[in-house]
Parts: sequence; structure tokens; C-alpha cells
Amino acid sequence: MCIRDRYQRRVRGADHTTMSTLFHQYEVVGRHVPTERDPNPKAYRIKLFSKNETNARSRFWYFIRRVVKMKKAHGEILSVREIFEKHPDKVSNYGIWIRYDSRSNTTN
Repeated sequence: MCIRDRYQRRVRGADHTTMSTLFHQYEVVGRHVPTERDPNPKAYRIKLFSKNETNARSRFWYFIRRVVKMKKAHGEILSVREIFEKHPDKVSNYGIWIRYDSRSNTTN
């Protein structure tokens, strides 16, 4: 028995976890910390997929830094809630927003 056969047997016999059990969808709302200059700052909401709530908070700061000039040190998270599907057996379509930095500029 070679290594490849062992690997194939292990993969076939393993429990295949689906994305629905591995990742959860979260809605994270955050804003700048209120200051005298701006006592009521604008709130930003991001919906994202993450393994747990702590990781969702971290991903919020990762993405908000690229959209708005806001850092974790000068911001606060207002709420984090998990979004559950109304019909989990029904297939949903999701769009993907791709933004990358090339050598010359940022491209959407």
C-alpha cells in the first residue's frame, strides 16, 4: 500500500464538513469614537463570513481600514450579530467584490 492509497482512503472516509457548518455569516456595525468635533459619527455595517464572532470583529477592522480611514484604536464596534438563513435548504447566490493593489494602483 503506497502513501497515495492511504491518503485517498482517509479522504473518502473522513467527515466532509460543509461551508455552512464551518463558517457563519455575521453583521458587524462599527464607527469612529465620538469626539467633540464629531459627537455623532457615521456608523458602518459590514456583512462577512467568519468562523466565530471574535474572528468577525477582526475581519471588520481589516476591511473597514481599506474602505474608510478608520483604525481599531480610534473606532468602536457597536454590535456583532450572527445572520441565520431563512431557508437553509435553498441555494443562494452571492456576489464577490474583488479589490487588489497592483504595482501602479488599486483596481476594483
